[in-house]
Amino acid sequence: MAHFSEFTSFDSEIYSRERTEYYLVLGFVPRVRFDLNSKVYFALHFPFDFFGVGVDFVNTYNPLFPESRQKQGGGNFVLGGEALIRFGVGYKF
Repeated sequence: MAHFSEFTSFDSEIYSRERTEYYLVLGFVPRVRFDLNSKVYFALHFPFDFFGVGVDFVNTYNPLFPESRQKQGGGNFVLGGEALIRFGVGYKF
């Protein structure tokens, strides 16, 4: 499983601020399914992200800051990620 996400937000404290994030996450999802009958089942999913890399950019539109301080950025690298448990109930039509 690999997914790419992009996120942009606009904050309005005193001066507006725009934050853009780009992330690539790699992982896998083991699944267990328990059939209750021919139509209804329970499902357990264990999504596990084992690698992630991303960058983010922040633009602060404050006229008091020089232009070089209005644009900032950084990067993230995650090894090991996070593990979750998802539980679901399904119905076959």
